[in-house]
Amino acid sequence: MGQPLGKYRTFAVAKAKLVKPDEKAVAAVSRAKSQFDEHVLNQSDLLATESILVSTGINTNDDVFLVEETWAARNTPVLKPANWMHNDKDIIGIMYDAFPVELDGKSIASDSDDRSEPFEILVKGAVYKYTFPDKAAEIEKLHAEGKLFVSMEAWFDSYDYALFDGEQFVSIIKRDQSTAHIDQHLKARGGTGKFNLRVMNIASVEPSEISLMEALVTSSIPPINDLLF
Repeated sequence: MGQPLGKYRTFAVAKAKLVKPDEKAVAAVSRAKSQFDEHVLNQSDLLATESILVSTGINTNDDVFLVEETWAARNTPVLKPANWMHNDKDIIGIMYDAFPVELDGKSIASDSDDRSEPFEILVKGAVYKYTFPDKAAEIEKLHAEGKLFVSMEAWFDSYDYALFDGEQFVSIIKRDQSTAHIDQHLKARGGTGKFNLRVMNIASVEPSEISLMEALVTSSIPPINDLLF
């Protein structure tokens, strides 16, 4: 097993669904249609899946996926593995396509070099049903009960700090030797996610307790790697 592409990992959870062959009409008007949909749906040894892999903004782990960084990484989920319960050696499928979509589900043209508005990444995948019949059966059961969720991993080499006053974004603080002590306040590092900071040169923000979020602002694009059931 090779080493991860980045020094750090973060996780996010989202609802998922299976796409059945008799749902082709639904898939066709879904948020995005892949050239591989027909191929996957017509094979009885595959379970076709669809889910939102990541949304820009803040997640429940206090990670901040910036629009610009996430847009640059929008194609990185393609051909990445789908594993079981965060076990890198228990690969049960693959993500075969990825699409940027609006928050309301509408497709976005992905050929633009940049993006300024919030968006999500929709991924389509296939589970190897005949190779892993027990896990496929459990996935189908969870789907039928409306309890099918996926978790994704993002690997990255570095990060900065995003400051919020309540729910209002304030600024980004670059993480370097002089600011790395802020790590102790991050929830991911066992902190509370808050600390007292006097914010200078930012209009209308008084010295107060500022919420601190991890921001995936990297010199290299944060790759979005795994889909995990």
